[in-house]
Amino acid sequence: MASPAPTAAGRRFARSRHFPLFLLLTGAVIYGLAYSLFKMGTTAGIPFIPFVFWQTTGAALALGLILLLRRRPPKIGWPHVRLYLLLGILGFAIPGAIFAFVAPKIPAGILSLAVTLEAGLTYLLALSLVMERFNWVRLTGLLLGLAGVLLIVLPEASLPSRTMVIWVLICFGTPLLFAVQDVLIERFWPVGGTSLQISSGALATASLFMLPVMAASDSWWFFEGPMDSGDWALIGLIAINAVGVWVFLEMIRLAGAVFASTVTYLETLSGVAWGMVIFNEHHSAWIWAALALLLAGIFFINRTARHHVTRHHGTP
Repeated sequence: MASPAPTAAGRRFARSRHFPLFLLLTGAVIYGLAYSLFKMGTTAGIPFIPFVFWQTTGAALALGLILLLRRRPPKIGWPHVRLYLLLGILGFAIPGAIFAFVAPKIPAGILSLAVTLEAGLTYLLALSLVMERFNWVRLTGLLLGLAGVLLIVLPEASLPSRTMVIWVLICFGTPLLFAVQDVLIERFWPVGGTSLQISSGALATASLFMLPVMAASDSWWFFEGPMDSGDWALIGLIAINAVGVWVFLEMIRLAGAVFASTVTYLETLSGVAWGMVIFNEHHSAWIWAALALLLAGIFFINRTARHHVTRHHGTP
């Protein structure tokens, strides 16, 4: 059974210059919501390892069904499988487990600040591998980002509790994983791979990676009893994984990585806003100053970025 063909109006919009902007705004809103859903699901009692397993499994099944209906399954040649492994493990499984583990311990808005370091760390790694030329403007952006991190972890009054510092530092380890992934993706993006196929293959790889981890930790879990906020949060993250990964890869395909990377600006602001709306979070002046420095850092780093595939943003 083939999937329904898009309408003529839909095809025209997908080819228009407004479509990448639509994807940018969509990605920012849904990815920003993901941080609050991580906190909501893990504080409701869902073990963090099954929490990551089911969101990647559900999203992989959803995208796999779409590809089955379109009769275009993910390609299984080594160049594609290699990218699935990179995206699935570095972009989903390990960062997702970190975010799920840390989410109950810090505000959702602060959780979203971690992604702002990714661009700077990617540049630093690319520079060390001679994939980028040294640039003072981008170095300034990296230093502004690091200054923003220091404003979060050093002042006594920045966080609601000083016990949160260690969890914030663990959380800020995820951009390093994303940065390593970014550099490897640039080198190994397969010829002919579509956004939908790559998204499906990467999510399936993440699911397969988390299955033995869940078995080894004996942390089996499935939807139990009546649906509560944690269950709905998990379902929401399944949808975000299924849609968000494709959205980001499509932005790269249509408008280039420089344009796609600007989602980080709006994603961070969206994550802070969702935390304020859902959890009534309030942040200190130090956090707002850190946010300003982190966003300024992204601006400087992206000013001279080259148009190439540089990153894939999985769920936090």
